[in-house]
Amino acid sequence: MRHMFIKLPLRKHQGGFALIELMVTVAIIAILVGLAAPSFNEYIVRNKLRSIGGEFSSSILMARNEAVGKNTCVTMCMSSTVDNANPTCDIAGEDWQVGWLVFLNPTCNNALLSPAVAEDMILIRRPLSADYFLNAVTADRRTLVFNARGTPGLNGANTFNLIYKTASDPLTTKYPFNVCLNSMGRARTVSGSC
Repeated sequence: MRHMFIKLPLRKHQGGFALIELMVTVAIIAILVGLAAPSFNEYIVRNKLRSIGGEFSSSILMARNEAVGKNTCVTMCMSSTVDNANPTCDIAGEDWQVGWLVFLNPTCNNALLSPAVAEDMILIRRPLSADYFLNAVTADRRTLVFNARGTPGLNGANTFNLIYKTASDPLTTKYPFNVCLNSMGRARTVSGSC
């Protein structure tokens, strides 16, 4: 007896993915993105804290150097956001993150709120982000006046706290960041307390 074999036509292998393979791949990508998102947010907050702190410290250094270099007083103050055309010092705010001004103060008047002439303006820092809060630990520290020796006229060191504003976010306490200003007018940024 002979066996008969029926020859079936061979199927061609089609390229691509099956639906289940695509679903598994999408699920794995979603899990990886879910794990990476908190780390990415922390990275952004940490870098923004460093950036704002570094910019604030640089502005203090600029004000101090201008005072010494020009042998006159220089004022650094919180900016009032009321009039963007003619910026003046804020007399009631607490948050330096609204911006700050640096200008020549030839009369060394601690109550001067804006430069006498437009050419005396050295720096105008506009507000950038509302998610961060920069305030002086000493209450009502809205102005720093550097004399010709570069000292800010403080009775002692001063600390500026820089925090992430979202109260429900643990990053506020996880990444504390401060700008420390000593009585000689030198600023440094530190993580934690001064």
